Amino acid sequence: MKGINLPVRNSVAYLFNNLKTNSPTQSIFDSLTEYNSIRSGSFYKLAKRYYSKSTDSDTKSKLNGVSQSISTSTADKEKLSKLKENVESLSASIDILTESGSKSVFSKDKDGNYDTEKIYNAVSGFIKNYNSVIKEAKDTDSSSVNTAATNMMNNTVINSKMLASIGITADDNNMLTVNKDTFMKSDMTKVKSLLNDRGSYGYSLSVNSSMIEFSIKSEMNKANTYTNVGNFSNNYNSGLLFNYMI
Repeated sequence: MKGINLPVRNSVAYLFNNLKTNSPTQSIFDSLTEYNSIRSGSFYKLAKRYYSKSTDSDTKSKLNGVSQSISTSTADKEKLSKLKENVESLSASIDILTESGSKSVFSKDKDGNYDTEKIYNAVSGFIKNYNSVIKEAKDTDSSSVNTAATNMMNNTVINSKMLASIGITADDNNMLTVNKDTFMKSDMTKVKSLLNDRGSYGYSLSVNSSMIEFSIKSEMNKANTYTNVGNFSNNYNSGLLFNYMI
């Protein structure tokens, strides 16, 4: 959020100038007092009252816009937080599918057979989490998150024919479904090559989910530094706080 440049008189420092003295001790005390007022939220009320009385209509309009952006960013952050949880669940389900060795769902029993039911359950879990991410990503206003989610959907489209051959299809909303009968009758070696082997669709999904999560974190780091309830929403340099209007 860009700062709003106001006349020097309409600055945060001006609000407290009358409280300060030339005493170093008093100066430190004043700084702590100002800091605590910001932390407690009383500064927000003071600033709001001050600017409502001393600013012209144009500045008041800008202040209202900033206030609205605070509310919007908070709502967006909540959406992104929920999406982040879904992406983490998706990544975990992809890890299950791409796990190698004895812990892999594609490991064979002593007779050389796959546990088809176990594989199906892992795929079903993946599809559930995949669909949750797609749905939540569509509800966000972040272009970077939407782009990352679109890349994942495009990855699925590219592999759609192979997925369909094992019973996994996408509807018009890009939501995946799996036909259990078709899946259970499929060659599990083929399923493994599509979902487990290196360079497979499953492995490329790991990259997709990581990029979505990276985009989410980047967007969340852009959240406003100070909310209308007196809380810091990010670890910005405190010296930059006064470049922003509340």
